[in-house]
Amino acid sequence: MGKYLIAVATSDGVHVDTPFGEAERFEVYEITKDAYCKLEERTVVQHDEGVLKDGQDADLRSQANDTEHCGCDAGGHSCEGSNDRVECVTDCTFVVCSKIGFHMQKLLAKHAVTAFDVECTIDEALHKIGCYLARQRKAW
Repeated sequence: MGKYLIAVATSDGVHVDTPFGEAERFEVYEITKDAYCKLEERTVVQHDEGVLKDGQDADLRSQANDTEHCGCDAGGHSCEGSNDRVECVTDCTFVVCSKIGFHMQKLLAKHAVTAFDVECTIDEALHKIGCYLARQRKAW
């Protein structure tokens, strides 16, 4: 099965309770065949130039700002923060959040990231993903 990284949008570190576009942090877990463990917490840092993982410098900030537009063209709001959130989790295989829009799902998919929108505990979500991966492995 290998190892997979999963980014979870959470406000309290226990529940999947945050919509993707409102996430102020992502907890990143590694899941293997037998277990999962928390690797790190990524705080979404708001800058004029975009949203970055903690510790990224100005050069990376300008690169993060080069993401493509989500395509929603909805009046009255900007998708820049969400696009930058996509960049924050592109090394993950899955993103788990309480809600995510279709265009953000498509943007994540372009980076080979699958999004799940659920409302449950993080433990439940990670267990379900582990079961999903086990079924996928058996299908091969």
